[in-house]
Amino acid sequence: MTIYEFYAKVLEAIETEKTAYLATIAAATGSTPQKPGAKMLIYADGKSIGTVGGGDVERKLIEDVITRQPQETWTVKYVLNETEGDEQDPKMSCGGSVSLLVEPLANPHQLYIVGGGHCGVELSKLAAQVGFAVTVYDNREAWANKEKHPFASRIICAPYDEVTKHIKFSDSVYIVIMTHGHNHDEEILRLCIREKYKYLGAIGSRRKSALMFEHMKADGYAQEELSRVKCPIGLPIPSHTPAEIAVSIVAQLIEVKNKE
Repeated sequence: MTIYEFYAKVLEAIETEKTAYLATIAAATGSTPQKPGAKMLIYADGKSIGTVGGGDVERKLIEDVITRQPQETWTVKYVLNETEGDEQDPKMSCGGSVSLLVEPLANPHQLYIVGGGHCGVELSKLAAQVGFAVTVYDNREAWANKEKHPFASRIICAPYDEVTKHIKFSDSVYIVIMTHGHNHDEEILRLCIREKYKYLGAIGSRRKSALMFEHMKADGYAQEELSRVKCPIGLPIPSHTPAEIAVSIVAQLIEVKNKE
């Protein structure tokens, strides 16, 4: 495989949002099967492309990456000696050692903005600029497009009642609800609130928030579930314009993210 073909596979993994990791030999000492710069692309199912030395070093690396699933850049060192090093090191007789840099290709900070209107436009731009991978979801083609949201990684135009089909829920996902109707906001909140997430917030006044929560409590949603929701959303700066509202929301997103 040529270097162009290899990087085409890397780009494909990024664009299709496949869970994958790019491993590169950052340093090598002594006798090693590959030298610094050698690369391997590792997928979540354990398949790989490229090579960092073959044999037990690749088996061990793949095993460690799949087990660890690093969310940030990670470094690991292996001693390639059957008699030295840690008992968990690869069983190879090369005699040297390799240090590898492992980079997750997916941005761990996935933000879904449900509602691509005026506030959504400002939020998608600012959130992307501070490092979030932004997906904009709206049921209107006029607002779910690249022209309105040039900084978004993905744009989805679909009915709001299908939102859970398009969000990859996890303990690290961020969801902001800001549609063009209070009924839509409550509908989406009901669909998302019992899924996994790191941040879930809905735009609106304190009165709207209280009314929405009353409806949900009456339908069996627990106070513990509702208390995790940021509503009203954003830090109280106070804000009025779409751009100011975006600033307050992004500040809150950063606050949550950096408490990790």
